[in-house]
Amino acid sequence: MDGLNQFFQANAAEMWIVLACLVLLVEAWVVFLTWRLFRIRHILPASTSGAPTTNSADRNTVALLQEQVYYSLQRVGVVRFNPFEDTGGDQSFAMVLADAYGNGVVMSSLYRRGDSRIFAKPLTQWQSSYALSTEEQQAIERARGDEQPQLTETPA
Repeated sequence: MDGLNQFFQANAAEMWIVLACLVLLVEAWVVFLTWRLFRIRHILPASTSGAPTTNSADRNTVALLQEQVYYSLQRVGVVRFNPFEDTGGDQSFAMVLADAYGNGVVMSSLYRRGDSRIFAKPLTQWQSSYALSTEEQQAIERARGDEQPQLTETPA
């Protein structure tokens, strides 16, 4: 124990200097943390005060995109069939491509040996102004499906 006392007495000045340096380092660290806390509490909220406006703009953009999605081709129905007795393999088809409102096109292809014909008929709200074959009606029913989106309004 005497050796430890003698060490402290012999090196007291150096130990005070080291202790003062440690106190200054801790004080600097406290000042730095206080500055960061001030920044987090005062400066950052002020810089993000425009965020609700941005969120509102984002909501408007999402609503616009959702409305535009209804006008994209998203309903498809295909029926293959054999319209003539001299052909096989159900190589003819009726196909519907429509948006969520039922606007689109009904396409039919009639195939027989050496000849193939393609017809297109407009589709408005799942109805056509042209006469539709049984297969075309089936293709419309397949395109409509059971799951209809909940639309807020019909297009003009």
